[in-house]
Amino acid sequence: VTDAPLNNVAMVDGAALNGASGNVGLNVAVGDNLLQENVAALSAIGTTAAAGSSDAEAFSVQKSINNDSTGSSDSEVFNSTQLLGTVLGGATGNIGVNVATGHFNAQKNATAIAAVTGSATLSEATAAVLQESTFNDTSHYDTSNSVTVTDIAQAAAGNIGINATAGTNNLQQNTLVISSVSP
Repeated sequence: VTDAPLNNVAMVDGAALNGASGNVGLNVAVGDNLLQENVAALSAIGTTAAAGSSDAEAFSVQKSINNDSTGSSDSEVFNSTQLLGTVLGGATGNIGVNVATGHFNAQKNATAIAAVTGSATLSEATAAVLQESTFNDTSHYDTSNSVTVTDIAQAAAGNIGINATAGTNNLQQNTLVISSVSP
């Protein structure tokens, strides 16, 4: 006989992304093998014809393998993770939000920006990420995890990365790499 109040809740509330604008990514997940990602790679070269080179790269490997979530009876498990409030308020540029709950969590926001203005110049930006959650054994008998964030990012502006998780094997990352040459 299984007793099954498994109650995973991942919530983004309020006015969600409010005044969001450029390059916005939002992930919301609830249970077990969770992998989330927001990636942006930007490259710009100046207005002159002889401008050098610009390179922006973002690499990512997220692994969740050979994990075992035991517990034939979900007698209790309450992962929650809520953001609430006026979530990103006056949000503007390059926003990545990950919200997760329960078990093998891996979350990431990465940005690589390269810009060149002028001639015979080089700019390179690279963001490389490897998140790995392997060979974990999770028993969820009578578990209760909760993350609550309220009134977040009121008058938010640039490159905002928010991760919120609740339970088991959490891997989180916010990365920003900028390379700029302006002679």
